[in-house]
Amino acid sequence: MADRGSGHGGGAEMSSELDSAGAAGPRTLGEKDFDSHVIQAGVPVLVVFTADWCAPCKWLRPYLDEVACRAQNRVLIFLLDVDRSPELLRRYQVASLPTVILMKGGKEVGRSLGVEPERLRAWVAPFLTFQDGHN
Repeated sequence: MADRGSGHGGGAEMSSELDSAGAAGPRTLGEKDFDSHVIQAGVPVLVVFTADWCAPCKWLRPYLDEVACRAQNRVLIFLLDVDRSPELLRRYQVASLPTVILMKGGKEVGRSLGVEPERLRAWVAPFLTFQDGHN
């Protein structure tokens, strides 16, 4: 994982509620709601393991925003802050950021390490159309 640096303020608790501000984009999810929103989802889900201090995670965000906007609930995207989700970090053996896991039917079917928008595009292409005309 990237170095956290000294600017991280890890004392805040994550709400168990979905981040309502993210309704048009990727949504923040806490450990408590993971199973009900990811494992039991009826559509493919991209789970993005991220952190506020992770610069590559920020580079991936514009692509995730585009996918979320175009997916219209055909693909869900959830952001998990690794500092607030230690159990999920262990469960999915996440060792670097960003890590994106594609889940279908509650099972992991793909994993992307680092910033790999083309790989993510291939995963979600059957469900959306991008501005550049690619499916």
